[in-house]
Amino acid sequence: MTTSTYIEPQHQRIETEGSITHRYWFDGLVQCTAWAGDMNAKRWSMKSSHEESRERTKWAGTKSYEAAAKLVMKGWKKGRQQLLDNVEAIALKKDLVDAPSSLYDVAGARPEVPLAVAGDPCCMWDANPLMESKAPTYRLFINISASCMWDAKHLMNWGACILSVVDSLEAQGNCSIEVNICQGNKGGHGRSEFIVRLKEAGQHIDFDIMAFAIAHPSMLRRVMFGCMERVAEDGFEQLMGHGYGRPAELGSDVLGSDLYVPGIGDCGIPDHWLRHYSAERLFPHVMEGFKHLMEGRTFQGQERAA
Repeated sequence: MTTSTYIEPQHQRIETEGSITHRYWFDGLVQCTAWAGDMNAKRWSMKSSHEESRERTKWAGTKSYEAAAKLVMKGWKKGRQQLLDNVEAIALKKDLVDAPSSLYDVAGARPEVPLAVAGDPCCMWDANPLMESKAPTYRLFINISASCMWDAKHLMNWGACILSVVDSLEAQGNCSIEVNICQGNKGGHGRSEFIVRLKEAGQHIDFDIMAFAIAHPSMLRRVMFGCMERVAEDGFEQLMGHGYGRPAELGSDVLGSDLYVPGIGDCGIPDHWLRHYSAERLFPHVMEGFKHLMEGRTFQGQERAA
């Protein structure tokens, strides 16, 4: 990838009992993509993120790292539309989402899909500003780790359900949510962790950014692999066992938040449902996970360790 100007991420190095963790915090997806793609920086000898072949294109979803970076900058139109279609399908299931504390008019922040379909001119809504000013702020972290067994369709439905919950909670004026993705890897005596902010609390959801970050395989297999390859100090490539390791979960003590959605393979929802249910059919189970989080439990419904 052609080097572009970027701000270095915040970096933490933690050494405990012979194991070293490198943790990086990014302020946005563009910064993360530029940093991960800098081929002039010191990096691993392995460069899976930039490999180009027919097999790699099928696995990563893009022909090259440059192609993935282009989707970040210009938007993944196909994925954006698929994500919107799924979110709108969920919105039509009025029995699944509480009515928002909102103000309706001919103009507003977002369309109310059923009203728009019915031709009502007052189909745009915005959160009641009196309630919004009192709404608490939460930080949400979504672990995007996923093995090769999960394809883009599975990730798209999963992501649509998560974003629909966020949109529903914010629409009710009950809270304002900052959205982050995270990804962890462990192997040998090393561990790497990457956290990327996608949406500030109070900002509207950018579906171009969200679709790529949550559902495109290149987010993990191009951008996140590129991030791993940039962890060059401490002989980290050797420390990781000369490989990319295996997915790792991040703790709430690390993230400073209790709103943590684990990787799709560890979320507690049966694999069969995640593979075969539509987004609107899967949505109640994802909403149940968020209810667990709001009650102080894990997404899976377990009591948190003291």
